[in-house]
Amino acid sequence: MKVQYRNPDMSECPTSVEPFARGQELNPSSEYGVLAVAVYDGVVLFLVIDDLDYPSWAPAWLFRTTDTSIPSDWIGNSFTDWPELLLGPDFIASSQADYQKMVELERGKVALLRERRIG
Repeated sequence: MKVQYRNPDMSECPTSVEPFARGQELNPSSEYGVLAVAVYDGVVLFLVIDDLDYPSWAPAWLFRTTDTSIPSDWIGNSFTDWPELLLGPDFIASSQADYQKMVELERGKVALLRERRIG
């Protein structure tokens, strides 16, 4: 899956999305590979490698989709608390613990993610 930052008017940002949209390092002329998808507090987030070369969970609201295909090895998982839904490779989506390690930018998880970089 690939997306392009659409450089939206942040005054139109939904209240639920705004906390996740702050501080993103994204460029409107760049296309980003989506490396996982999470739904957190009802907000859809894409995991991308940002312009500072860091994994970043950015709200889907910031993007337009340019390629809807997803890797065949992605799995889906759901939880009763956070994230409510997680789609991605097993080293991210197999458990809440794996997801949390990715959120905390654990070195091994980041290395695996960079190997899978799309785009």
